[in-house]
Amino acid sequence: MIFGDSDKQSKNPNDLIDFASIDFNSDLNTNLNIEEKLFGKLNHQELYIMFEKAGIIRKLKERGYEDCEFITEFISNLDNRIFIKSKEQEILIHIRLKFSDFFIKAIDENRKMIYIDWLLTQNVKLKKALHKKKLFPGQEYPGLNIFAEFTSFIFLLYAELNCYGVFNIPEYFHDAVLFQKNFKFVSPEKQGYFLCLLDTFKNIPIRKISNLIQENKIYFKEEDEVFIWLHGEMLSTENEQLNESIFNKEYFEIVKKFQKTLLYIKEV
Repeated sequence: MIFGDSDKQSKNPNDLIDFASIDFNSDLNTNLNIEEKLFGKLNHQELYIMFEKAGIIRKLKERGYEDCEFITEFISNLDNRIFIKSKEQEILIHIRLKFSDFFIKAIDENRKMIYIDWLLTQNVKLKKALHKKKLFPGQEYPGLNIFAEFTSFIFLLYAELNCYGVFNIPEYFHDAVLFQKNFKFVSPEKQGYFLCLLDTFKNIPIRKISNLIQENKIYFKEEDEVFIWLHGEMLSTENEQLNESIFNKEYFEIVKKFQKTLLYIKEV
């Protein structure tokens, strides 16, 4: 599992302030008038072809999952779901996507974006071996190890929709690690703390770092206070203007400052 909760709620009420959805209600379809296309553009077959192009179907077959069922649910622009189930009807992949105008605080403007609201991948064939493999926080089963292919799918979708970018809100530290190659936190403070964790504990496995954060065992050295993982938007965009506006010189100066934060592991 990558995200633990749909519409993830922050531990800090002032945390999720970088993006805000704009008038989702105008996007909602009624049960009498549902267009069977993702965001009014891509139908079931077109999405399946994109999954094939991204390599997801091939990877599932390599994992031993033949004759999978590909399911799409187009409820509204607020709720579009894609499932892949095994022939035993066990969920292997569950994706929930949103597409709308979002207000971006950094530029004080609205932009049409894709929001990855939910992403679950699980290798249910390994459920009998769970005692042999420690799971990440939030996982019920080990993942399918298809994140590279999922990223390829998202960028195929990004190109097809011709929008300004894609963002997500990592539920856990290890989720952010998966996204770090193509995404950055919109908040420079969060990006700085994230890089600080990677730098400070570079010789410790990601799974262990994530567990230590959840167990409140990582502390700020100077204040001797527990480090709390706060949710925040991670953005990927190929729009030059948006990149220059958000990820500018000032942004990276703040990132560098927070990246130097002193952290340590405290056994309590």
